[in-house]
Amino acid sequence: MNVALRVPTSSDLVLQYMDAGWWNDSGLREGLEAIAERDGNRIAVVDNVGTWTYEMLRDAVERAVHTLQGAGLERDDSVLLVSPNSFDGVVAFLSILRCSAVTVALDRRCGASDVAHAIDMTSPRLAVMPRSSVMSLRLADHDVRVVTFDVLQSAAHGTDDWPEPDKAAPSVVLFTSGTTSKPKGVIHSLHSFLSGVRNLAAAFDFADEDAPFLSSPLASITGLSQVQMALCGGHIVLEDKFDAVRSLDHLEAGRATVLGGAPVIAEMLLGECARRERTATTLRAIALGGSMIPRPLLEMAIERFSIRPVRVYGSSEAPIHTSSLPGDSLSEFVA
Repeated sequence: MNVALRVPTSSDLVLQYMDAGWWNDSGLREGLEAIAERDGNRIAVVDNVGTWTYEMLRDAVERAVHTLQGAGLERDDSVLLVSPNSFDGVVAFLSILRCSAVTVALDRRCGASDVAHAIDMTSPRLAVMPRSSVMSLRLADHDVRVVTFDVLQSAAHGTDDWPEPDKAAPSVVLFTSGTTSKPKGVIHSLHSFLSGVRNLAAAFDFADEDAPFLSSPLASITGLSQVQMALCGGHIVLEDKFDAVRSLDHLEAGRATVLGGAPVIAEMLLGECARRERTATTLRAIALGGSMIPRPLLEMAIERFSIRPVRVYGSSEAPIHTSSLPGDSLSEFVA
């Protein structure tokens, strides 16, 4: 069973969105592949293990595409991706996109019941995950072929022989929180997903020299959006297990400049800076959403660290569709 949009966007709306600049015809190759070709030594990904350039990332994605194609993955198939915040997770996501397949995303902290629910809903052709997750998530209970991260990179060579995906077709499935019933699968096309990415980039005023610090799950709308935003010229700093002391060191070593996510993460990081009697950090902007923002956090960000706060709102269904404006006052943030 292929994942399908129940109500595809009408041709009239597609034209309207294209004319407004909300959607466009740009291809995936205009991002990672083009940057790797002209500036391959530029840093692309920093995680808790190492640092990778655009050339290294492109080569890893090409090996993964070769492996996925060899495993029988075809256009419009779905792939269950269970991932930590790691370089391997980024490679897996980008390679699934380039196979014109649908990424069904779950965080590494999911359980066997989450996996069973996702498989029941989407009937994936493959499941991609760390080898350490296979037994605990009971993949043997399901009729799905597992490709572990180490196998994904085992090909002796890669391939760049893939057609640009149909941006109106299903591309990503993300699950709601499931607080009132079973989690629901939210289906995004590349058009709808990337429009949210562009909104986030606009909120940050994101530039090529910028780098988001991501401690929110990679396999979420927050995580996947920041990966895609970063890898259009910037780089991303991934933190798999947040700890304010260690994570602040990792953030600054990776030269992260922007932070998006729940206010508590920014509060803990800036609090650790203050504990060290610091008045500067590599961060220049924080985009906060998901809960009320404490006024003391905003005051500390602005007055002590000269960081520009941005108030954003979005969801798995409608990623980052509102944000504050640069000239907004503190009272407008916390009202």
